[in-house]
Amino acid sequence: RCLPRAAPSSSAPEAETVHRLLLIGSGGRLGTAVRRAAGGGFDIHCPARGEIAGAGLKALLSGPRRPDLVVNAAAMSSTSECAREPRLAFEANALLPRDLARACRGEGIRLVHVSTDLVYGGYAPPYTESSPCVPLSLYGWTKLLGDRAVMAVCPGSLVLRTSVLFGGIGASRRTFSEDLLAGAVQKVHVDSFRNHTPAGWFARAVLAAGMADVSGPLIASGLHSLSRSAFAEMLFRHLGLDGCPPAGYRPPGVPADLSLDTGRFAGLFGEPPDPFQAFEMEYKKPS
Repeated sequence: RCLPRAAPSSSAPEAETVHRLLLIGSGGRLGTAVRRAAGGGFDIHCPARGEIAGAGLKALLSGPRRPDLVVNAAAMSSTSECAREPRLAFEANALLPRDLARACRGEGIRLVHVSTDLVYGGYAPPYTESSPCVPLSLYGWTKLLGDRAVMAVCPGSLVLRTSVLFGGIGASRRTFSEDLLAGAVQKVHVDSFRNHTPAGWFARAVLAAGMADVSGPLIASGLHSLSRSAFAEMLFRHLGLDGCPPAGYRPPGVPADLSLDTGRFAGLFGEPPDPFQAFEMEYKKPS
C-alpha cells in the first residue's frame, strides 16, 4: 500500500516537523526550483544518478535517511533528443518512474512523479485529467508510459502534469523564457497554445501536493493558455525590452492547442496564477 504521506513525529510539534525529501533529478530545471522552494521545511537528499540504480534505490528508501516523500523531477525532456535516442528516452521517462513506484510501494513511501501536457495530442482542448492521451512525439509517449506505470504499480502516487516552465532558474538547461531573453529563439509560434507555468510556483505546488492526501493524475499549470507568440510579446513588454523574436508557424509534430483545465487543482489548492501574476512571480518589473 502506498501511504498518502508520512505521519509527523510525535516527539516534535507539527509546526517544527522537518520532512525528509528524496529529490530525483535535482540538477535539472525543475529540480533546481524545488531545491529553492523547499526552504527549511524539508531535509533534502539529492542522490547521484548511480545511487538510484538497482539495490542503491532500496538503500536510499530504507536506510537512516528514509524519506517521507520522493519527488521524481528527472526526465529526458527534449523532444529532439528523445527522437534521436529512443532507448535512453524510454529508460529515463518510463522505466525509471516504474522502478521508483515499485520501490516506494514496497516501503510505503509517498511518490510524486512530474509529467507533461505533451501526453495530449492538441486536437481537443481544454484537457482535463480524464482526457484521452494521444501524444504526437516519442517524448510524449515515453512520458505517458511513465505516468501509466506509476499509477498502475503504486496507485497512491501523484502524477503532476504541467506545461512550459519559465523563469530565471539558472540551471544547466535553460527555460523557455531564459532562451527568449538570451536571443536563442528564432521564431515564436502563433498557432501553438500552452499554459506557460512559473517554475517557482510550480515547485511549491509539487511540495504542497506531495504532502497532501491526493493521488492519481493532477494538472498543475498556469491558469490561462497563451500562444508562444503572445507569451513572448507579454514577457518582453513586462520587462520593457525590445527584440522580441518574430512570429512564425509551428513545425510538423508540434501540437496545436494544449490548453489545460486547472479546475481540479484549484478546488484542492486554490487557483493557479494568471499570466500577469506569473510574470511578476518570476520577473519583477524594472523600477
